[in-house]
Amino acid sequence: MDQLSQEEAAEAYATAWNRLDATAFLGLLAETARYASQWVIEDLENRAAISDYLVQKLETIRESGVQVHAELGATTLGGPARPCVCMFQGDKLEMKAVVLFEVGSGQVQRLDICIPGLYEPRRTGVYPT
Repeated sequence: MDQLSQEEAAEAYATAWNRLDATAFLGLLAETARYASQWVIEDLENRAAISDYLVQKLETIRESGVQVHAELGATTLGGPARPCVCMFQGDKLEMKAVVLFEVGSGQVQRLDICIPGLYEPRRTGVYPT
């Protein structure tokens, strides 16, 4: 893939969560990608570390039986609207996190997982599978 848009990155990430299979998304990560989360003390700083983390996290969720939902959205605060993924656990009522992406050179360069209030995302009702 020559170019990768933020929309495509968001769709791939949401699909990974809705399927509990990150394989396709992990193929989009740059070798030097960064993963930052308000719930993780230190950033993950390369594709291998992010891959290990996401695969383990999805496996834990699969084994727990907890239902997760990843919905496409767009930010309404914090600057120009950006594509994002709205994350839910259990029901689809209370958003738990918002995921934003930086892309370049045809790859995901950075993922940021934030509290929803920072970006007040607009929900679309689209849950890619």
